[in-house]
Order: sequence, then structure tokens, then C-alpha cells
Amino acid sequence: MRLRNFSFVPGIALSGELPVGHGELLPGTLRVSGRNAARGKIRLASGKRVTGTLGGTHFDISLAGVHLARDGALGGWPARALRFPLPGLVERSPSRAR
Repeated sequence: MRLRNFSFVPGIALSGELPVGHGELLPGTLRVSGRNAARGKIRLASGKRVTGTLGGTHFDISLAGVHLARDGALGGWPARALRFPLPGLVERSPSRAR
């Protein structure tokens, strides 16, 4: 999946490519930009690691034990379906032989 200036938070945009293979997210890099953003890059690596630098601060996080919270009373997050206002912001990446 390729993102170009994708934003669902005003003033923060994501760009980059997140390859998907066999129903799994493969390693990729996202650029964070915008007037309200802590600008930088986020790298989703194999082995459930996320590394990068945002606003000049480096981070290295393991997602192995992370579980997303959900509020059943509200029907989960997000409360409403996300819609892409401009279909050109998200495009499928061409398949690559590996």
C-alpha cells in the first residue's frame, strides 16, 4: 500500500510504502510531515519492531506484546468508518517478485 500525504489528523500527513504479502504487513518506511507534525521517519521492520526519529527523538519499540485497546460501549475504534476524501492519496503498489 502506498500513501501520499494521507491525513486523518489535521496538520499531520503520512507518505510512504507499506508492502503487504500473504496478508501480512512487510517492512516499510513512512515519512511524517505537516505543520502540526513531529516530522521524521518511521520504519516498520520485520520481527514486530518499529524504529525511527520523530521531532528529533529516536525510538525503537517492540510491538510483540502490544494489544490494541477497544471500548465495546462505543463499538470500537474508530467510531465511524474511515473514508478516503481523495482516492489518489492511497494507491496499490505494483507487485514485486521476491
